[in-house]
Amino acid sequence: MKEPERIKIENALTDLAFKLQCENKVSCEYLYALDVAEKYVKGGNSGRTTAREFIQVCTEIGLLTRNGSEIRNSSGIRIGMGRSFQEYFAALKLKTYFENGKDISEAFRHPGWENVVMLTSELVESGDELVNSIILSGDLWLASKCAGKAGPETKEKLCSLLAGKLDSRFTLEKIKVIRSLEKLGSCGIDAASGALHDEETLVRREAVRVLGETQSEAALPPLMGALGDKDYSVRREAVRALGIIGSERAVELLRNAFEDENRAVRLAATEALAQVESERAFEILVSALTSDDDFVRLGAVGALGRAKAGKATDFLIKAFQEGNNFVRLGAAEALGRMKSEKAVSILTKALEDEDKFIRWIAAKALGEIESERTHELLIGALVDENHCVRREAAKALGMIGPESEKALDSLISALTDEAESVRKEAAEALGQIGAEKAVEPLISLLSDEDQSVRMEAARALGMIEGGRAVDPLLLALGDESRFVRKGAAKSLGQLDFEKTIEPLIRAFESGDNFVRREAVKVLARIKSGSVSDEISDRILDTLINALEDENGFVRREAAKALGNISEYESEYESENGFENGFECESEKKSESESENRSETKSENGSETKSEKTLQPLINSLEDEDEEVRRLASEALGNLDSGIALYPLIDALKSEDEMVRRLAAEALGRIKSEKAIEPLIELALGYNVDFVRREAARALGKIKSEKAIEPLITALTDENNEGRWGAAEALGRMKAGNAVDPLINALYDFDDFTRWAAAKALGRIKPKKAIEPLINALCDWNRFVKAEAAASLSEICTKDDEALLKILIASEDKFTANLAFEILEGIETRERSKSRLFMK
Repeated sequence: MKEPERIKIENALTDLAFKLQCENKVSCEYLYALDVAEKYVKGGNSGRTTAREFIQVCTEIGLLTRNGSEIRNSSGIRIGMGRSFQEYFAALKLKTYFENGKDISEAFRHPGWENVVMLTSELVESGDELVNSIILSGDLWLASKCAGKAGPETKEKLCSLLAGKLDSRFTLEKIKVIRSLEKLGSCGIDAASGALHDEETLVRREAVRVLGETQSEAALPPLMGALGDKDYSVRREAVRALGIIGSERAVELLRNAFEDENRAVRLAATEALAQVESERAFEILVSALTSDDDFVRLGAVGALGRAKAGKATDFLIKAFQEGNNFVRLGAAEALGRMKSEKAVSILTKALEDEDKFIRWIAAKALGEIESERTHELLIGALVDENHCVRREAAKALGMIGPESEKALDSLISALTDEAESVRKEAAEALGQIGAEKAVEPLISLLSDEDQSVRMEAARALGMIEGGRAVDPLLLALGDESRFVRKGAAKSLGQLDFEKTIEPLIRAFESGDNFVRREAVKVLARIKSGSVSDEISDRILDTLINALEDENGFVRREAAKALGNISEYESEYESENGFENGFECESEKKSESESENRSETKSENGSETKSEKTLQPLINSLEDEDEEVRRLASEALGNLDSGIALYPLIDALKSEDEMVRRLAAEALGRIKSEKAIEPLIELALGYNVDFVRREAARALGKIKSEKAIEPLITALTDENNEGRWGAAEALGRMKAGNAVDPLINALYDFDDFTRWAAAKALGRIKPKKAIEPLINALCDWNRFVKAEAAASLSEICTKDDEALLKILIASEDKFTANLAFEILEGIETRERSKSRLFMK
């Protein structure tokens, strides 16, 4: 590209970016962008055409973005710019303004211009004048971010001003000061060191972190002092900081940290040394292998294995040979992670050690090392006299996969080992390998005397996916152990559906209680879209029949399964364009839609799955088993349409309070106005408290004005212990006429009610709630305090600055800090609204 053309493009983009930045926008109308571009391309009749070509080129190379359709008059097209591009080009313009003597201080105070100002500071030749201008504007935080090109004198002045704020009462301000000092060099280090004596642990810890981020030797003296802090978390942060600095002096201090009374600090020291690329750090870690402290030794082993793999092998081998069992275990694991071929010989020898623990460690490590010799060694370990060694060898072969028939045959032989742990591990290994040759031996293992072995055999058969395993796994569904049944059911779900569905249905029809229950679980996992419609219908019929099973546990699983199927169907419809009016709280499903959907059949006139399950689930609401009734009610709610509206309304009158509660919850999801009156009756009636609470919450989700007065009545009823549901509902509805009752609820004796009232007031945002919420900051319950604080942040605006400034002087630290943070937020929001350089 020729230089004149490049300059034109840069000027046009700079002008456009600056205008967008000033307007707080990221895009503009196409015609506006065209007008800007036309100023920088050749004039005459071709100017407009050339400007269009310019925008087209910039769009093609990614400097500009375009949204909208290409039509003749370009109406509806918007031209934008990536945020980073916009800020860069705006910074070019701001730099020109600044160098020409124009006052740009308004940009310093606008949060949206922070990155632009920072980029400008990198573009100017000297940063002193710009940084001093920012200091004069009062934004010390921004000044510190722009001080990269400033001279020592300017940085010293800025450090002095920032350090003066370290005695602030406000945690947020102190944290901001400390983070601002990070980029100011040695003077910043000196100033940040003053925070190491702060009474707040959080502040001290942040100061230590920032000192480490400087990566400067000048930070070592204060960090040395931090190693003696009374709080272990500060000491641990100091250790991490020393690791980041990584100098020789820092390394020596890290060695001293091995003497800390807290093991987390000692372990952190080994990790920090592992980050330091120096011979001295390596030597200290090696010497730590012989420490009297088990945690230091173990930490050193781990650190050497992760960070010094190439150099550490010999030392780890030595630690394995000479250390105690604790260290030998760590060394072997490290050698295994390193996949050290050099360690194979010593580990091979260890397999013959008289100590069974050493042989176990060796087998474990060899499983991580893939070498030509590993398989033979592990095959040999499969016949070790100790079952722990044999178990570890079987596990290792499963991880690396045998490369020979001999290894596979050895694992199959291990299925008959006298130790159940070995049989179990061998079964798992064969499953991981996927060895079809092992199917028959694994089937035999389904009758093993140990339940954990039977379970692992069942799981392995599912991983191998052999058709021969279907019938044996079906039999395993009747195993006395629920773990075996679960493993068999999971495996059947992994096998080919076409091969398992018919046997599963037959097993349900003829099996005992355990078999029927597990068969239902497996059938419930099969999604409709993965099988033909005919099979899907057969599955559904089987599950519906299971709702009438004589066994309560079978009926429970059937109700749960039908609920999941209904939920899946509704999600599928949603993804394919069906209306889902109750997903968004701000929109209500029309009554006609609910009625139409409840009456609609599929195009061929057959019932949908939801329709087929409706009546059986309704019938189950009267089941003698409480859990079945509960699950059926939930399933009806998952039907996700008007189809279940009237049955759920009827369920509100059930004698079972749990059914009433769940019916109310489901109606809240449906959001039909036809449920309002029944729910009001439930919320105000003589029901148990958790039913009244759920009815109130459902009314809040429906959001009908008809419910406001009844909800206020429920909130003010002292005999209603579920009144926090009413408070939540009123907040969700943003009911302005409920403000006074909600304010009174802030003094309720019930914690949940106070919490819900505070949250509700934050949603409604009434000014009169500010003082009551301030009083709630003294609540004994920390969750109420937190919700009151969050609500105050939502409600308070610039008009409340005077009150907040009074709170800043509060003796209560929590209140004062909150007021400070709210004021900061208000100031940021107000500044963000302004548009700059409009004159």
